[in-house]
Amino acid sequence: MPIHKVEVGDCLSSIADKFGFFWETLWDDPNNAQLRALRTDPNVLLPGDSVYVPDKREKTEPGETGEVHVFQLKGVPAMLRIQFVDEDGNPRANVPFKIVVDGKPVSDAGAVTDAKGMVICGIPPQARQGTLTLGEGESTETYPLDLGHLNPVTTISGVKRRLFNLGFFDGAVDESWDEAAKKSLTAFQLAYGLEPTGELDDAVRELLRGVHDGGY
Repeated sequence: MPIHKVEVGDCLSSIADKFGFFWETLWDDPNNAQLRALRTDPNVLLPGDSVYVPDKREKTEPGETGEVHVFQLKGVPAMLRIQFVDEDGNPRANVPFKIVVDGKPVSDAGAVTDAKGMVICGIPPQARQGTLTLGEGESTETYPLDLGHLNPVTTISGVKRRLFNLGFFDGAVDESWDEAAKKSLTAFQLAYGLEPTGELDDAVRELLRGVHDGGY
């Protein structure tokens, strides 16, 4: 019954895969109730968080000798979801994309963003680094992917990373609430109809989490 200490790049999908569980098994375990209440999103954890991992239970399946039996592992792969919009906030629909993770292509040939501008692709649960190429020819855009590196929105680094991903911030993603961060948050508040205070509060964090993590 080990306690896994979350490291940079960890999410519940990667932790579950490492120990041979479905992520739901760990997330729904009563011993992880405090973690669920604290983080709310199983794939946005903070380094240092504790995840309880139960002992495995043996399971037997009947099968006759001399025959071929197929066993399918569920819960793999994990799903990557990223939304792309233009400068006016409109979804960039039907744009070709390619994703490479750990040097291997993982997206289907001919894959395009959906009507909401979403890139949806299965990736290995243990993936840490990747590259997303959007568009074709002269309009090609390339984005590095740091998978599992998003901190909770309750942290300043989590706020900064979301503002960076949304195009409002271009500075160091750390735990210092500096003038650049305040200006970027003010721009975000103006864009979404909030009072432009440049100060963090629960309402701002919840809106930021919804816009970024919820994909709307």
